[in-house]
Amino acid sequence: MNKNIIPVLLLFFLYINLFSQSDGKKPILKMSDGQVISHPVRIFVVNTNITDEMQPVLTLIGLKKIKIISKGKPVYKDLFSPKTVAENQTVPLSVDENTITYTGTILLFDFSNFDLDFYETGIRVLPVISWISLNDSTKPRLQSVIGEKEVYLGNPVGGRFWAFISIVMFFVVIILFKGRNNRTLDLIRVSEDEISLSLTQMLLWTLAVGGMVIAYGLMYLSVPDIPDTLIWLMGLSITASAAGHYQNYFLKAETQVPPALTAEGNNISYKPFSGIASLVSIKTGGVNRLSIAKAQQLFWTLITIALFIVKSTLEGRLWAVPEELVILMGLSQGSYLLRNQMEIVTSAKDKGGV
Repeated sequence: MNKNIIPVLLLFFLYINLFSQSDGKKPILKMSDGQVISHPVRIFVVNTNITDEMQPVLTLIGLKKIKIISKGKPVYKDLFSPKTVAENQTVPLSVDENTITYTGTILLFDFSNFDLDFYETGIRVLPVISWISLNDSTKPRLQSVIGEKEVYLGNPVGGRFWAFISIVMFFVVIILFKGRNNRTLDLIRVSEDEISLSLTQMLLWTLAVGGMVIAYGLMYLSVPDIPDTLIWLMGLSITASAAGHYQNYFLKAETQVPPALTAEGNNISYKPFSGIASLVSIKTGGVNRLSIAKAQQLFWTLITIALFIVKSTLEGRLWAVPEELVILMGLSQGSYLLRNQMEIVTSAKDKGGV
């Protein structure tokens, strides 16, 4: 009697174990929040192998039928077929601060042709994947799995539009505060005929990084990760700006030409872009001369910002500026500040101050 109990108990526990495993093998749809429609959208169906023969389709609940431009004509649809289906994929996912490896099917969808309005930053939907089960060839049936939560699909065009509007509104507010005598470059001007290169650099980086943060913040509905190298660049820019602004007080010309008067002789006539040549020149002995140090700093600033905007746009996230470019920017700024300091020392010697 006792000999038969042990096998029965083993079979019982084996049955319970198999039952619990099969219960845990139900399909689960996992779709990351904050994907952008300009890039392939990825959906992972856990514990299920789906093939092209099963004709999987995606339904986005919460949307009206989407108008897609196909062969130059608008087509309205609410079911989307995947561009790629990859079965037997192993993906590590984070669950309650623990990393668990799941096996299932990855489906990639192309939503780049969505006809969204230019001012829409994204759409919130609930994904549902459906496919034809082929386990029983005599009775194929439709199976579906619903997403765990609603997800947000970002629209890059809308994000950039509102980032541009935010930058424009920033300048509008500055103009309103400044008053009727405001000039275009007053933010970076240190005198009537001189524009600060360090202030220009800080302004350009502020607009570039700030604009991208606003765009991706609206596209993902979360604050984007800011790479460390970008923080270093901003820190270098602010430091060089503070040091260069301080040095400019010692580099002002001894005599300045008074601003021209208008025909009435009462109001000052301002030139909006006066002093722009000072971005690549330095005043020595009262004469403006081209400065390779300032030209180099301006060159690397423009090149790095252009790369940052293009790479961030293509990658769908803030581009981590390579450390080599950060070092080049730092050397360029150091050369510019050292040149200013040498001019300060030379001017002091000419005046007999040393």
